[in-house]
Amino acid sequence: MSDLTEDEEFALERDELAIALTNAQRRRAGMMRPVTEPRQCNRNAYDDADAVLRAGFRKIDSSE
Repeated sequence: MSDLTEDEEFALERDELAIALTNAQRRRAGMMRPVTEPRQCNRNAYDDADAVLRAGFRKIDSSE
């Protein structure tokens, strides 16, 4: 069981999704170097990640 609060878990998931979305946008634009930290993400990626998570989508657990 995680020691994180629900808000902290949400923030971590949002950061991971924002990184993934930013890297996908960068690949489409031909930029090869991926971002590795949330502070490198663009604002749109954070807005999109927030909307996706608030809509009820969650990361798939590979252990299932």
